[in-house]
Amino acid sequence: MSSEPIDIKTHLADLLRAALASVAPGTEVEIHLERPRDTTHGDFASNLAMQLARALKENPRKIAERLVIEMRDRLKILAGPALVAGSGGAAVMASNPQTEAFSALVSLGYKPAEVSRLLQKVDPAVTSTEELIRHALRAAAS
Repeated sequence: MSSEPIDIKTHLADLLRAALASVAPGTEVEIHLERPRDTTHGDFASNLAMQLARALKENPRKIAERLVIEMRDRLKILAGPALVAGSGGAAVMASNPQTEAFSALVSLGYKPAEVSRLLQKVDPAVTSTEELIRHALRAAAS
């Protein structure tokens, strides 16, 4: 394994290109990665699924889900969850207790905006993923 640092943005663009080749072989699309304004939407986001939706005549959310699945196994960086936005965008979040708790709560069925609101209610002194989840669930129940 190489000890050279990985340029995350370049690596994610390469992952998206590989996923694109698997999801839509032969399709030529420019890969755009950006930093979302709202950090709860991830560290990087791409509209690749939206770009492919018309050409593939498919729901962009379904395309984004397929892209995320293709990317997941190839990920070299220590990253957190790859998320699919409601509109079909994809986002990647760096791993830390806050983002791990966010991902866990979303996977339980809470909407991302609701999870953000719940996690904001948690005392900043709480630092473990498990405790963040516990406190956020208590906040949801009250």
